[in-house]
Amino acid sequence: MATAPNTGNYTIGKGVVSIQKVGETEWTMLGNAPTFSLNFESETLDHYSSMEGIKTMDLSVVLSRKAKLNIVLDEINEYNLSLALYGEANGGTIEGFMAAPVAAAIKFEGSNDIGNQYVYNFNKCTIIPTGTLALIGDSWMEIELEATVGADENGKFFTVSEILPTP
Repeated sequence: MATAPNTGNYTIGKGVVSIQKVGETEWTMLGNAPTFSLNFESETLDHYSSMEGIKTMDLSVVLSRKAKLNIVLDEINEYNLSLALYGEANGGTIEGFMAAPVAAAIKFEGSNDIGNQYVYNFNKCTIIPTGTLALIGDSWMEIELEATVGADENGKFFTVSEILPTP
């Protein structure tokens, strides 16, 4: 990775999304994902001094923090549909609303041509469907998923590692 400032650090993100459900030993690629984003939420408690005419914030502490992944898939197949429908897949048939939210590790492997490439490993996630599954439309059908990132048994939430170019 180049030290800033360096235009080689500018990145147009592309990559491959895979999941490994709890109890499985293999990673499953989810196919094309036009959107894969990491979002953070924090809850803070602010303290204000009341010793003068206008209250002034003199301390802000973080009470909680949360990380979520937003994933949009446009490859409609049995595996991905089962994620979108809380479904259990069985030989070409999906029984919707039969499964609990999916517990899995999620991996994003950067494959971009522009900028540095990284692998993001999210060790413990809970995946739920969000949004609308538009069965009729004039654009590509998409599956929207959200994954809440939790801490694994070692207290780690995720790791990010640079993919170094091969010599």
